[in-house]
Amino acid sequence: MKSQILDISGNRKKEVELPSCFEETVREDLIAKSYRVSSLAQRTPNGNWRLSGMEASAHGKLSHMRGRWKTQYGHGISRVPRKIMSRSGDRFNWVGAFASGTKGGREAHPPKSGKVLSKIISKKERAKALRTAIAALASFEWIKKKYSTLNKKEMLEKFKIMSFPIILESKINEIKKTKELVIVLKKILNDFYESDKKILIITNNKSNLKKMNAVEVTTPKEMNILQIANGGVPGRIAIFTEDAIEEMQKMPKFK
Repeated sequence: MKSQILDISGNRKKEVELPSCFEETVREDLIAKSYRVSSLAQRTPNGNWRLSGMEASAHGKLSHMRGRWKTQYGHGISRVPRKIMSRSGDRFNWVGAFASGTKGGREAHPPKSGKVLSKIISKKERAKALRTAIAALASFEWIKKKYSTLNKKEMLEKFKIMSFPIILESKINEIKKTKELVIVLKKILNDFYESDKKILIITNNKSNLKKMNAVEVTTPKEMNILQIANGGVPGRIAIFTEDAIEEMQKMPKFK
């Protein structure tokens, strides 16, 4: 499979042979599974302190019988544990505490820090999911399905003439100002860059581009399913650089 390399002005420069991963059949099920496993792996375990809300002096041993000292019987109040705020003779000012649903009380079902959040996926499935997600980057049909903006007639006509995946010459790595990068992206992507979607750039040298908020930058080595199939849906608009394609051709997982 071959694709066009564009210069930073958007003109066609030459053709390049793509790694075989771009010819994979897109598997939505594997991409969704791998995305969920990867996103869960990034979650930090959290939980309440085991005595949280249980330090009040209230207890549930108050009497509910007639004629007893400090009884709760006959006052028209529920049986929740209570603490005494004040009293006058045998009349008490009680406030519910300790139990869930009371002020400062414990939570009914708090998160447990020991809960296992991670899921398991085999190495073959993870590798296959990454390859199929990369293949979706080279498919206009999958990209159009993900971005509703592209279904507008004027946008559709502009993108139909483009070749996917979008590959730029490595000269883009030399850009040091966000303003210059935005000009290049507008030339390549036309009006689509005006949307609120962040563009992903895959390059072998991200030293300059990684400082810019206008784009999300990664390398072939660091590229993962969370970046190229954000939301677990295949078909993100991504820009590869020429040196990134050359690096991918050398890596066994993309061959």
